[in-house]
Amino acid sequence: MREWSKEERYKPLESIDDIKDLEEKISKSKFRQCFHIQPRTGLLNDPNGFVYDDDTKTWHMFYQWFPWGAAHGLKYWYHVTSKDLVHWGDAGIGISPDSDMDNKGAYSGSAIKDNGEIYFFYTGNHRDENWVRTAYTCLAKLGKDNKVYKFDKPVFGPSEDYSEHQRDPKIFYDEKLQKYFIIIGARSKDDRGCLLLYESDKLTEGWAFKGEIKVEGYESFGKMWECPSIEKIGDKYIFIFSPQFIEFPDRGSITNHNVYLIGDFDVQNMIFKPEGDFGHLDLGFDFYAAACAANTEKPVLSAWMGLPDAFYYTDEEDWSGCLILPRELSIEGGKLKQRPVKSMFDILKKEIEYKEVSLEELINIMNTPENNGLYEIQAPAVIKIATANQGFTMGLLCDESKEGGISLSYSQEDKTLKISKALLKHRINPEFGEERVNVFEDGLTEITCFIDKSSIEIFFNDGDQVFTTRIFPEGEKYIAFRN
Repeated sequence: MREWSKEERYKPLESIDDIKDLEEKISKSKFRQCFHIQPRTGLLNDPNGFVYDDDTKTWHMFYQWFPWGAAHGLKYWYHVTSKDLVHWGDAGIGISPDSDMDNKGAYSGSAIKDNGEIYFFYTGNHRDENWVRTAYTCLAKLGKDNKVYKFDKPVFGPSEDYSEHQRDPKIFYDEKLQKYFIIIGARSKDDRGCLLLYESDKLTEGWAFKGEIKVEGYESFGKMWECPSIEKIGDKYIFIFSPQFIEFPDRGSITNHNVYLIGDFDVQNMIFKPEGDFGHLDLGFDFYAAACAANTEKPVLSAWMGLPDAFYYTDEEDWSGCLILPRELSIEGGKLKQRPVKSMFDILKKEIEYKEVSLEELINIMNTPENNGLYEIQAPAVIKIATANQGFTMGLLCDESKEGGISLSYSQEDKTLKISKALLKHRINPEFGEERVNVFEDGLTEITCFIDKSSIEIFFNDGDQVFTTRIFPEGEKYIAFRN
C-alpha cells in the first residue's frame, strides 16, 4: 500500500486539468459504479451540504474529496446535482480549501434554505506553522450560477472548554423559537463524545455558544461524536451520529460506527430524551457519516459507503469510496424504517435488470437444466425476493461452482438471519468482522438487493433493516442455494 507524505497529502489542486490523466486511468476500472455517486478521482468520504431546492426542483449533493488518490489529505467539497436522486450531473468543485480559515481542508457540514437562498455551514480545518489545529465554522452560499461562494470570515471558532475536535455543523431553524441553531460534533477534554449547541437570531451573524446538549443515558459513549443530525419525523425526533473509539460485541474491531436514537428533543433546555436503546443505521460493513437532506418534507438520508482507516481494492487504482442510494426515513410503530427513495424503483425498473420473484420461483428458475442450480446476476441489477418467512441459506454473488459470495442464512424457527462476507474472493478488512446477525421479531418476509459493480445494498422487510457493503467480485455473479 502506498505511503503518502505530508506534502503529497496537502498538495493543492491548481487546475482540474491536473487530474485528467488520473481520471482517464480510473475510468477503465471494472469496479466503477453505475448508479452510485463516486469520486471523479481519488477519495470520496462524507456526504456534505445535501439539500433540495424546491424552486429549481434540483437536489444538490457535495462529497468530501481528496483528488490525488485513495488517501485522506487536503479535502475539497465536490458538487453533483440531480433531478431524481438517481442520475447525477457533475457541477465541479464546490468549496476549495483556499483561505486561511480552511487552509488544511474544507471539512463536513450541512445546508439550509432560507428566504429563497441556499447556505452551507462547514468546518474549516486550519493548522498553523506548528501544525496546531483550529476548527472554524464557516459559511458559504449557492449563487444563481450554481457555484458556491464562501464568506470571508468564519461565523465562529471553537469553544475553548473542549478539545480541538469540534466539527461537522448541522444547521436548522426552530419555527416556535424563531431562532437558528447549529449542532457541532465534539470531543471533551476528558475524551468524551458530545454535542455542542450554538444559536442566533440571524443566519449569517450573531452566533453564540449555548452549551452542551444532554443526551440522557449517553453521557459516556465513545470518545468523539462526528456528523450529528437531528431530524423531526411526525411528533418524534431521530438523532443520528457517528461515535468513535468504541467497540461493540457484534461489530468486530470496528471503532467507527453510525447509530441513531429516537426520542424527544428540547432544544431550549438542550436535552434529548431517548425512548429506547440506540440502533445501528446499517447492518453492513461499509457505512459511515450519514447525513439528511435539508428542505425536504420527509428525511432523505445519504452516507459514505466506507469507513475510516479501512482498505478497499480500488485504493491501488487511486480511487475509493461512493455514497449509498438515498433512503427515505420514517418512524412506524416506534421503529425506524429506511426505504430507497421511490424514484429508485420507478427509474431503475426501466434501465437495469429488475426482477420480482418468490423464493419458490427463484429455486424453480435455477433448477432448470440450462441454469444448473444458478441464477445469473448481470450487475447492475435489482432483485426482490418474497421469502414468506421460510428458512433458507443463499449465496449472493457466487461463482459457477457455487462458492464465494455473500452468505444469507435465515432460520424460520428463531427468526434469525446471519450474513457473512467471509467467502468473498476479495476479502477486505476481515479484522472488522465478517458476520452480522439480526433477529426479525415478525419473521423475514422480503429482501430487495441493489447490486452495482462494486457494492450491494439489501433492504429487509420493506426497510426494517438494511445491509450495505462494498464488494469487488471476480467471476462472482450468481445466486445459489446451499445445504
